[in-house]
Amino acid sequence: MGAMTGWTDHAFPGHEVNIVFARGLPPGALTERLRGRLREPLADGEARGWSWAGARHARRRSR
Repeated sequence: MGAMTGWTDHAFPGHEVNIVFARGLPPGALTERLRGRLREPLADGEARGWSWAGARHARRRSR
């Protein structure tokens, strides 16, 4: 098991999580774009000009 896979399994048990990286985009803008793609951000951050977010597939809202 890779280091990133182990970290996501431990940090978000029971969730399939994607880690997304973006350069030059603030974390808030990244999470908003993820929500627009039906992804639920679970954590986010920024380091050395890179934003990152851990996100899972969001459930559709029932009408």
